[in-house]
Amino acid sequence: MKHDSIFRATLNNPKQMDVRSLRRRVDIYLKKADLKRRGLSAHSLRRTSASLAIENGCTLLELQIHLDHSSPVTSYKYIARLEKMKNRAAAQIPIKF
Repeated sequence: MKHDSIFRATLNNPKQMDVRSLRRRVDIYLKKADLKRRGLSAHSLRRTSASLAIENGCTLLELQIHLDHSSPVTSYKYIARLEKMKNRAAAQIPIKF
């Protein structure tokens, strides 16, 4: 399946940007916006995209296609991570009877 790239190497070069260049560019923009800190990266943006897709009803197959994973097992890890975060947040709510 052919995908149109969101990030291109340059405006004059329509070739898809490689992963290292994308990470570098995201880091540059995060620094310029004074947002660069541990845990915030190009990959954290990918995780956020996956989490938002799941929260908005994306199926496992749709998520697998969105993330371009060859196996649904890899995509499922994003769903399991989100469930774990929700359970951890719920456990922090003090409930007294």
